[in-house]
Amino acid sequence: MADHKHDEIKMNLNSEYISILYTDIVFMHVNNGGITFDICQKVGSSNQVQVVSRIGMSREHANKFVKKLAEILALTQENNKILHGMRRSMRWSRIMSILYWVFIIGSAVGALYLIQPYLDSISGAYNGANSILDSFGN
Repeated sequence: MADHKHDEIKMNLNSEYISILYTDIVFMHVNNGGITFDICQKVGSSNQVQVVSRIGMSREHANKFVKKLAEILALTQENNKILHGMRRSMRWSRIMSILYWVFIIGSAVGALYLIQPYLDSISGAYNGANSILDSFGN
């Protein structure tokens, strides 16, 4: 059981008795007194529908409902754009980070390749000096 507080109205929602009804089709009937929604689901693959719920409201409440629904839809579309932008930014950041490390590692390997002849000559000179010192020692 969940309690929702909405503008000083306490709403008790007992999920054991109230289920979520999904809809395929909504029929709206309007007259001077208000509006009625017939919320329906398709029955199989036929063109027959089953009314799963009926909701009636005054024109005043229908206008408030439409206004609030439009606000919620606009907000969710804006949030969706923001989330897609964040995801795109993260993807580019990951790509740039990979390119950065490829550049760093590639530069280190390239530098090692370029200075390898110098390292070999230094190593040869050290080994030559070492062998000369060993010959003096004997």
